[in-house]
Amino acid sequence: MAMKSTIKRTTQRLKGPALKRFLAALDGVDAATLARLSEAIVEARVRPSRPAARADLPARRPPVAVHTVAQPTVPEALATPAVKPPPAVTKAVVAEFDPFAFSVVALLRKSGKPAVLAKLAEIAEPAHLRKLAEVQHLPVGSELKTSAEIRAAVIASAERRIADRNAAAG
Repeated sequence: MAMKSTIKRTTQRLKGPALKRFLAALDGVDAATLARLSEAIVEARVRPSRPAARADLPARRPPVAVHTVAQPTVPEALATPAVKPPPAVTKAVVAEFDPFAFSVVALLRKSGKPAVLAKLAEIAEPAHLRKLAEVQHLPVGSELKTSAEIRAAVIASAERRIADRNAAAG
């Protein structure tokens, strides 16, 4: 048993009255061209998507000429903004801390503890170390204040994660 399609047809077959309406809507096409076009469509049983795109048919509308308009001049006093732009941003400001620059767990597994210590030593701010631990899901205690304490806690947390993964893998 064939199932009935539930997809709604959005195009219309061009035959009979639909073809006549389509051809009648073409502006600027003479009767001889319309007759040739309708015969070609009926014979080939195709639906032309853009009849004006064919070279042997005249275009539906002539191209529109584009004119440019001269922009009015603004007095210099009005053109200058009253607010001065902010000073240029230096590279030191742009080089913000990126907590995703390296993975502590991956670096610890591949290169070992000395490599992680060297990478963490490049981060001076305790807040940046806490952000790194937070985004990499390495829990560190909130009572830790110095960078050295936070570095040690980050490494210990990464070592615990690796040990947990190894234990789960069997």
